[in-house]
Amino acid sequence: MKLHVISLPHTQTTRAFDRCAFTAKARKLAEMMQRRGHDVVLYAGEENEVEGVELVTCITKDQQADNGFRTIDDAINQDYDFTKPLWRTFNRQLIPALRERVGPREHICIPQGWTWADEIVDAFPANKVVEHGVGYAGISQRTYRVFDSYAWRNFVYGRYSMDGQCYDEVIPNYWDVDEFPEPDPQDYYFWIGRLNARKGLHIAQSACEKMGARLVVAGQGEHHGYGEHIGTLDHVQRGYWMSRALAVFTPTIYVPPFEKVHVEAMMCGTPAITTDFGAFSETVQNGVNGYRCTMLADFIAAAEDTATWDLKRRRKLRKQTQAVYGLEPIGARYEAYFNRLSTLYRDGFDTL
Repeated sequence: MKLHVISLPHTQTTRAFDRCAFTAKARKLAEMMQRRGHDVVLYAGEENEVEGVELVTCITKDQQADNGFRTIDDAINQDYDFTKPLWRTFNRQLIPALRERVGPREHICIPQGWTWADEIVDAFPANKVVEHGVGYAGISQRTYRVFDSYAWRNFVYGRYSMDGQCYDEVIPNYWDVDEFPEPDPQDYYFWIGRLNARKGLHIAQSACEKMGARLVVAGQGEHHGYGEHIGTLDHVQRGYWMSRALAVFTPTIYVPPFEKVHVEAMMCGTPAITTDFGAFSETVQNGVNGYRCTMLADFIAAAEDTATWDLKRRRKLRKQTQAVYGLEPIGARYEAYFNRLSTLYRDGFDTL
């Protein structure tokens, strides 16, 4: 199988840019499919950490800098306006590069939908264009889609009053298990994310303050109120702080398509304390890998309970989570999906 994986014009396909969820998905999709023995071509910026794939640079660092993207923070804060010059520059080099390399019955994987996808679909009408890891509302109506959760697929279908699409699929997010160390619980609870109200930091602060418990806060933005803010973290620091926490709070207020942080915590053997919206209802089992909460008293009770979890229980959680969300098991699911999608070239049925 040969796959053409497209990343984003404002980032590099390196771990340093994994704070951009869609760049991380493109990088890791390329990596896990290459590990499974498939031929992968990656269309991205100049820097790349995925070994064994063909990198096609569709935008240079100088071109990114000319459009205001000089740092990782610049990339994380961009607004996905596909009419801006950065996207037009990327596509001017992307489309010809794809034409040189895409063969019959080879899939093209894109990290976003909206109108950006239409340009690629128009250029390659004989190929299947897949939006993978859909965790946004602005899908294309002309692609095949892999959603992060059933909750999000149902939300998107409802938003557009869509009928069911037979070749859409649900496959959760995925991680390199080597990034997540063994649990070593200390004396604090942990919260990580962008410091805004919709991420629910105030809930974690209220719960920990009521308990008189230590709260460590990490992430981009200006911190106010209870807790110790330690700034932004790379993937090594993230694993360190998560693995040593009694629990990780992910009290997201908006309906999450998936939400990476709580699974990253469980990858370290640390239970997650979440709200009860969206994908959390699929990924968090009360008392098994964390708790879903609806009131402040629930969050406090969950935090107090997780403080009693011993190492044996945490190590079991880590092993179980990595068996579900690691690159190997999720790679097998994507491989099966791409193989099924290929039946549309033969005797399958097409609903598009």
